[in-house]
Amino acid sequence: MDRAKSAMPVLGRLAVIGMEALSAFARTGRMLSVESKTFTSDIGARKLENQISLKREESRGLLTQKGLGFMARAASFMENQNSPEMTRLKYARSDMTRSGCGLIAVYNALTYFGRESVSLPELIAGAEARGAMVAGAKLGTSPVSIRKILKENGLGADVGYTREADDRILASHDAAILMFLNNREKPAEGLHFVFLSKGEDGNWIIHNARGSGSHTAEGPDIGAVMRAIRPDGKASAMWLAGLKQE
Repeated sequence: MDRAKSAMPVLGRLAVIGMEALSAFARTGRMLSVESKTFTSDIGARKLENQISLKREESRGLLTQKGLGFMARAASFMENQNSPEMTRLKYARSDMTRSGCGLIAVYNALTYFGRESVSLPELIAGAEARGAMVAGAKLGTSPVSIRKILKENGLGADVGYTREADDRILASHDAAILMFLNNREKPAEGLHFVFLSKGEDGNWIIHNARGSGSHTAEGPDIGAVMRAIRPDGKASAMWLAGLKQE
């Protein structure tokens, strides 16, 4: 057995524990204290730009005027995290291009389940308010916080860390959020969250797979999903949450 692959379940649990610990530490205010003045002074400007409804017809013109026309496609999946416009959506001490994959996955999940009243800017504001971000969002969003946001919106999550658990979850759910290591040979390349929806053929569609567009797995299991994400086999699943209506 590949030792690197066999270590993934342990690393997945450690990653989740570590991200939640950093997130909890940040909520005490200690990690933001050094930059608290900069952080708080930017909130007004950021919210003015971020807090734009995605649903209202009158917002569509404003979104286009601000160069955020890509967000005016209500009730559609977001596939374009690497779009230059995403840098205009600030997330704590980062922005959505660099650190927004977790919230984009949540947005796509809520869209899939018909929770169209929740906008991406509202998710950003809510995550900031609850301290869901890790290291001021420079390391993204805590998986535990993602589960809480989903629960608040009526979605349950069945979580797995092993290949066997992942295959069981994928076989029994039609939607999921996956956190994976971009390159197990170079962990510094970081983690990425994606939303998965099951196609009519039973194979999985991976949304915002590489920050640009969607990809379809050639098979229904986690191995096929990971090959679609990175054909060279270097990406490794760390945490999978099968989603369902509660």
